Amino acid sequence: MRKLFLLVPLLIGTAYLAWPATAAWQLRAALKARDNAAIESKVDWGVLRANLKRTIAINLADEGKNRGSGFISKALKRSLGPVVADKVIDLAVTPRTLGAVLAGRSLLDGFGLTGTRSGETPESALERDAEADPLAPRRLRWAFLESLTRFRIETADPKLPDRRVVSILALQGTTWRLIDVYYRTLA
Repeated sequence: MRKLFLLVPLLIGTAYLAWPATAAWQLRAALKARDNAAIESKVDWGVLRANLKRTIAINLADEGKNRGSGFISKALKRSLGPVVADKVIDLAVTPRTLGAVLAGRSLLDGFGLTGTRSGETPESALERDAEADPLAPRRLRWAFLESLTRFRIETADPKLPDRRVVSILALQGTTWRLIDVYYRTLA
């Protein structure tokens, strides 16, 4: 009977840890399949866009303090930067671009502006990336609960070894949804 009292909490804890990991795996499968409807249901787009806007505003404020920048450059970054960034995020953060960012690819790769080899079409470059499986589990570096309602996943960026793609899933009701994505530079 005593073993049962120890086993039940252990099983419940294991199931709770597996729950957000399963949701992350389902999001990965939807991204790989380019299933926009499934991606839409696994991402809280309003919160994700708000978090990206906040991150970019902080980065622009830090750039505005850079002593190497000129006065006009600083003024433009402080005044126009947040407005332009807000509009770009509203237009650009879509299921397609989310898949590219989580895979560690540039948003320009999908437009054929980067990442192609000589004589290679943009379509074949995307197929080459798909074959390399940029969302492969081998890129996973960390996956853990930050709290009972937040799950953090860090994956290696395939192009920049000193950077990690950090994804945050949050428990919203009975569903785990992606709420934040950002880069973390290793020290």
